[in-house]
Formats: sequence, C-alpha cells, structure tokens
Amino acid sequence: MAKSRTVHVISGDSPAAALADGLALSSDTPVVTLFDDLTCGPLHDLRDLESWRAERLPFWTELDDSDREERRVSADADDGGEPSDLLSDPLPLANADEIVLWIGTGLADQLTLAWMPQLLRVLRVGIEKLRVVQLRANSSGTEVTSLYMLSAPEFAPAPGELVLGEAERAYLGTWDAPIGRGADGAGAVTQGGVLAFSG
Repeated sequence: MAKSRTVHVISGDSPAAALADGLALSSDTPVVTLFDDLTCGPLHDLRDLESWRAERLPFWTELDDSDREERRVSADADDGGEPSDLLSDPLPLANADEIVLWIGTGLADQLTLAWMPQLLRVLRVGIEKLRVVQLRANSSGTEVTSLYMLSAPEFAPAPGELVLGEAERAYLGTWDAPIGRGADGAGAVTQGGVLAFSG
C-alpha cells in the first residue's frame, strides 16, 4: 500500500522552518508556505489562481518589498520539509492525500482559514482532505496571534488535527464572506477572531 502523502501549509518562512524542525519532518514531506499576508491590500473574488496572483502581486510590488524573494529560501535538507510558495507552486496540494493547515488566532491566519477552502475548490482538490491545527498559546501561555511567535519545540506538542465535517465546511462558507458578500453582508468566518468550532 502506498504511503499517504501529507502536505503541511503554513504562513511565513520562519514558521515553516520551525514546523519542519519541530515535527522532524523528512525531506520528502512538503511544507507549503503562504507569503501573501491577507490582512494587507485588496481582497477580491478567488475564481482562479492566475487572476488572484495578477491582483495581489502588483500590490506587494507597489510596496517595494525588495527582500520578498530573498525570504523565499528553501529549508536545508537536514531540517526536513522543504518549503515552497503556495501561490507559485500549488501542485503539492493537488497531489496530497491530506492537507494540514497550521494557524494561530490572529486575523491573518483566520483569513487564511477562510481562504483555503476556496483555493482548494479552485484547484479542484477535495475539501475533505483539509485538516486544521490551531495553536492558541505558546509555552509561556501567551496567545499565539502569529505562528512567528513559536519556536520549533513548541510545534511538537500541538493539538490534534481537526477534520472539517459538513457543519464546519458550511460554517466557513465561501471566500465571499470575509470580503463582505456573504448572506448577511458581513464576514461569518470567525467569532472574536478565533476559529469558533475548534473547541
């Protein structure tokens, strides 16, 4: 029987490296990184990846984020789990048996949570493959509003993966919600900035 292929998705290159190190991921376990901070700039419909890139990348270019490409450095093989950019190379998601999204409680990660199901629809990847790990506090008890706050060892005792059932998928709805086109005209993704169904 073929080994199940798990792909980890996380925002930021430093958290990606810490995750790979903390979980001692092998070099053939993909860690896909989202460098597009969804709290910055315009957010539009996500109907296809090329259109999304065409709308988002000029925003970052306008900010003259000159070190952006330099930060897209793959982890050393000894660290396991080589990071890749989700927007540039979504192929690992298409080939995955299981997709584990790592998030904190901050707005950027919560928007990523809302965005991810729609991305999977666009890529024609089954949403049932999506799992979520939400970290709420670090080892000192501080709320994890960003996964940049975690060291590698703090990823190891993470809570179990949440499998999204029908109720959770319906709760997340579509990407229309956080950009103001949900049924009630407002974002219905989170309650108080934290994934409401995570317990």
